[in-house]
Amino acid sequence: MLQSDARFPTRQRAFLRFLSERHLLPDLLRRSFELTVPRPQNTSTTIHSDQFRDFRITMSDKVTKYNQAEKLKDEGKLDEAAGLLVELLEEDPSHVLTHLTLGRIYTLQGKFDEAVFHGLKACELEPNEAFNFTAMSVTYQRVFAGTQERKYIQLAEDAMAHAHRLQGN
Repeated sequence: MLQSDARFPTRQRAFLRFLSERHLLPDLLRRSFELTVPRPQNTSTTIHSDQFRDFRITMSDKVTKYNQAEKLKDEGKLDEAAGLLVELLEEDPSHVLTHLTLGRIYTLQGKFDEAVFHGLKACELEPNEAFNFTAMSVTYQRVFAGTQERKYIQLAEDAMAHAHRLQGN
């Protein structure tokens, strides 16, 4: 998946994620150059537009479902939003934004163990992305607010310190 590919620096991954979530990546690739996939025999196979169409449809379905979940969350329909996001994770367990959003919903619902799980999963999937650790720090702070367990204060500070290290601060 592009968003967790270590070959791309953080800003490029963010830009590629931005494009793919708005279904612009396949069109951009198709229009700007002919994408080839190398074969072991030093030959290549061209990926044709019908394959891009299938990819775009799949991405479009995911983006539509994610956007529906966001809208439901904004309307306060947290159970319905969480259900859609869980469906998305069944289709693509490595979709970081879905994990982050589920973490937020679960903190709002007081399901703190699940919130921490999804926040940590986002950090695991993109270990070099400072934003994920910042979000994890916020999750820990909200869990502390809901549970008053002091361990979450230290975890929040550790996550924020890690985010700052990743940013070079």
